[in-house]
Amino acid sequence: MNSDLRPIIQTLISELAKANDRASALEVNFVETSPQLEGVRLALADAGLRPNTDALTGLANRRSLDEFFRVSMIRAMKTEERPVPRT
Repeated sequence: MNSDLRPIIQTLISELAKANDRASALEVNFVETSPQLEGVRLALADAGLRPNTDALTGLANRRSLDEFFRVSMIRAMKTEERPVPRT
């Protein structure tokens, strides 16, 4: 019976070693690409801010104000808030 299990165990050990090698290679790849991915993330975040800020001053522009009003209106509609009339 032991002789029947030996090839199966050897195959399992071989496949486990291959899986371990693949996992190690993936980890190395992840470590190497993480800084690149962070750079892409930062560039995308910067690109997302650019249309809403003035290039010279860095202050919020009209598009940013429009977005603020849009988000505020949606929030007010969800919570059923009504503007307070000014007297």
